[in-house]
Amino acid sequence: MTVARIKEHLYRYIDMAEDKKLNALYTLLEDEIDYDGYLTKEQRAELDRRYNELESGFAKTYTWEETVSFIDQKLNARNP
Repeated sequence: MTVARIKEHLYRYIDMAEDKKLNALYTLLEDEIDYDGYLTKEQRAELDRRYNELESGFAKTYTWEETVSFIDQKLNARNP
């Protein structure tokens, strides 16, 4: 079986597998999963910086309602 075919089978299996089996599979492979492989060092550093600001309470956050209200105000100001 080709690697492409194996991946296809695994993707399909993971998509439909029971939670218990997914947890077991993840536990087996978690040390080999490289989350940082998808980000550059700069991107990872920026995410870490933002996360640390959020956790420390330094970062300003907004609720969904505040965000929608802000957007509505900006749109209404442009289109009276």
